[in-house]
Amino acid sequence: YVICFLILSILIIIQSYLSTFNPWGFIGLMLGSWIIIGSLLSIILRYKFSLTSKYIKSINSFTAHIGVGVMIIGVTYSSVYQKEYNYNMKIGDEVTIENHRIDFLLENRFGSKFYLEVKSVTYVNQGIAKFPDAVTLRGTNHVKLLTKLKKDGIDTGIIFVCQRPDAEIFTPMWERDKSFFEALKHAENVGVKIWCITLNIGLKKIKYFKQIPVKLDI
Repeated sequence: YVICFLILSILIIIQSYLSTFNPWGFIGLMLGSWIIIGSLLSIILRYKFSLTSKYIKSINSFTAHIGVGVMIIGVTYSSVYQKEYNYNMKIGDEVTIENHRIDFLLENRFGSKFYLEVKSVTYVNQGIAKFPDAVTLRGTNHVKLLTKLKKDGIDTGIIFVCQRPDAEIFTPMWERDKSFFEALKHAENVGVKIWCITLNIGLKKIKYFKQIPVKLDI
């Protein structure tokens, strides 16, 4: 047990170091991993495997401990190693890159960058939101730029904001602008993130309504 604990501690220290060291993350990963490995070793060393009710009852407590270990690791990763994006921009600010203006450049606490372009959607027919409702060379160039950045290892994304709440799904209006559709489909294949949300717009306020699925197949 002592040898396993020392080896495990060294491995987790290396992992924590390579992924930006966090003491709470180290403690959580070490504790969860130690509980899992210790429980598995106890089962292997104490009991001979057999598919019987007696065997299952004998290892119940160790199985519960393994579940606790998995939970600890899951909570650690979801809380300690989650990405946070913080940005400060004034109304009307945009980011200029390669002679194009992208709406947002987000950056997390580790310095990782994420370029985000926002497109406004107003056309909805039978619950299907579509964009663009006119040929948009500028929009196509934006998509191609984000695709290029993604190929270079920089995370990028496009969020379509539907200005009404009655849309249930989003799809490009390929019959109106085939070039934009093809660029968007290629962007998705490369790994550019694509979302669509809907809004409730009133006379005095604008409220987020919900996120809807994005369908890029014809």
